Formats: sequence, C-alpha cells, structure tokens
Amino acid sequence: MKHISDPKAANVNIPAQTPSGRIYLETTQEDIADGLFVKILFDSISAGFTDGIEDLVNHRIFPAVAGWYQVNAYLELETLIDTKKYSIHLTRSGILVAHGEYMSPVTGASSAYHISLGISDVVKLTALQYLEVGINHNDATESVHVLGEETGSFLSVQRVR
Repeated sequence: MKHISDPKAANVNIPAQTPSGRIYLETTQEDIADGLFVKILFDSISAGFTDGIEDLVNHRIFPAVAGWYQVNAYLELETLIDTKKYSIHLTRSGILVAHGEYMSPVTGASSAYHISLGISDVVKLTALQYLEVGINHNDATESVHVLGEETGSFLSVQRVR
C-alpha cells in the first residue's frame, strides 16, 4: 500500500474494517468434569468494546469480517490435584486451531491453589467463522472450576490484517 499524505486522493487503499472485541467470564464456571472438552461460557463484555462482535448468547466472538486476528485467551483455574494435566483450547468454528497445556507438579494441591492457562496466536478467519475457548483436564478425582473474573478468564481479538 502506498503512503499518501492526502487520504482523499485517488487510488488510495482504505484499510478494511478492523473489529476488536473482548469477552470474559464473570460468573465462575464450576465443576468441570474430567476427560471432556467443555466450552467456556463467557458471559460479559469488557467495557469500551463497541464493535458488536461479541456473541454472549453463544459464548463466542464472531467478527464477521475476514482477515487475520491477534487472539488472546486466558483461563484461571482452581481446585487442582497432584500431577494432573490441564488444557486450554481455541477453536475456529468448532475446529481446534491452538492449545496450551499445564502439568501440575504440586503435591497436595487444594482449592487455594490457582493456575492460569493461556494462548496467544494469530488466526485467519473468514467472514463466517467464529472463535470459542474450551478446557479439559484428566483429574478423575475432582472437578475443576474456571474462575469468573475479568482479568483472569477472557477471550480478546483484534484484526491485524
């Protein structure tokens, strides 16, 4: 793209719409059983985001503009038990595109013990695709809780190109 001092000049490429959005879990999502992929039920929109791409009915972000998006997803967990694996998943219209894992090294972990799982990636979307976040774990002895707080459990996106 040429840089022109007068943006109203002929033959200037106007940048495409650059939607951004951020949803978070306000209400703790409790008792996530082991062995299952469970979608995070994001239930709030962060202040200041007005592009309308947040879909709280379906707990996802749906930009409706094709492009490459910087995506950040983080979950704060509690109720962890000895040497178990916890995973965060980012899906694009139901298909896994990125994931992160954590193996708890703690002996005798309790509900007072918390970890954060995160993903940061650049993801290509068509105008018809959406983003969701999920979790699973292999802790057969106890369920896991995803803490509801704006700074700990969220999904944010920004179109970058």
